[in-house]
Amino acid sequence: MKKDNINAYAESAWGVIRQEFVRVFCGYRWYLTVILIVVLWFFLSTERNSNSAVKSVEVIVLLSNEAKLLILAGALPVATSFSSDWQNSYIRSAVIRSGSRAYITGKLTAFCLITFITNFTGMILFTVIKGITGGFGFDSIGEYYLFYDIISGRFPFLYCIIQTYLYSIVNTMYALFGYVVSAILPNTFVAVMAPMFMGIMIEEITSHGIAQIYPYRISVGNDYLSYNTFLNLLLSTIIIIMYMIIAAVLFKKITERRIRNEIV
Repeated sequence: MKKDNINAYAESAWGVIRQEFVRVFCGYRWYLTVILIVVLWFFLSTERNSNSAVKSVEVIVLLSNEAKLLILAGALPVATSFSSDWQNSYIRSAVIRSGSRAYITGKLTAFCLITFITNFTGMILFTVIKGITGGFGFDSIGEYYLFYDIISGRFPFLYCIIQTYLYSIVNTMYALFGYVVSAILPNTFVAVMAPMFMGIMIEEITSHGIAQIYPYRISVGNDYLSYNTFLNLLLSTIIIIMYMIIAAVLFKKITERRIRNEIV
């Protein structure tokens, strides 16, 4: 690909990303979604009688089925972005303007970034509110914690940030596989529900596989990878990105077939 073509491709992809960001963050729905995530976290923490921020984060990330609602909520701002484009026939003009490769790249990038930001913002906001109202939990961190080497019992908020990052990136990966489903069945209901159901399905399938690449373990801090915080975060991120690449390739191939009218 020539330099001019690369620049045109990058500019077109950036245009799609920018358009998605404007649509999401300039509307009220994103802010309502963040509030919904905070409310869900409070509900789940109250259900488990968790008082401090650290205990609440620790308990909630260990949940499996109940916490799947957080996957659904975190993807809400962009879950229907592709299905809406298809149903409204906007995709045709978008592809003509940007090109199919740039359109797909922009959609995928915007989806991942916005979903991660939504999850992370809601969870951090909950942590701050919980820390102010119930304390952060300085005394609840001991040497048995996976990330004790960097926290050393003095920075519980840092522990919350690390766990929130891992939980958010894993939820984003689950949601991305849901995005693939929305390309197969571009229906609003399917697009909204798919991230949650794909999260359940992927956890079930991978739970019988290799522990080091089990997404649920990564979301709670996978001690099979490393007890060194930096190395653990690095390996966890690489593994989740690999899952995301698989989902992105599937989305690209399915969307290209849709654009060529090879899928009804």
